[in-house]
Amino acid sequence: MSKLQQILDNLLERFRDFFAGSINTNVQPRDTWRPQKIGVRKRILIIEDEVDLCMLMKQYFVRLNYEVYIAHTCRDALKRASQIDPDIILVEPSFFRNNSSCLRKIQEAVPNARICDYSAMRRNP
Repeated sequence: MSKLQQILDNLLERFRDFFAGSINTNVQPRDTWRPQKIGVRKRILIIEDEVDLCMLMKQYFVRLNYEVYIAHTCRDALKRASQIDPDIILVEPSFFRNNSSCLRKIQEAVPNARICDYSAMRRNP
């Protein structure tokens, strides 16, 4: 299993309650896929410095009918979070360790957003 697939599987497992059933995990092939609901989509902000991983995660969540935004730096993350008011912010674990003051500013800017880390490592219950 690829690192990306492990990350995405762990995200689905950890946030199933938060998304309240709005994720369709049985996504059809791209040519037959249609959005489940028309209306307001949930917004996800991904904070990750690896561009390729960001693009793969973005494709995955866009396919599940989410608005996805990407930030690669602390400054960009704070700006985008303030602009889009995301429902959830996905942050790589090293960002937590290296940018704790920036993370506090993001929490202040968007207090209703859920900030969650992601990893390819499975957490034990």
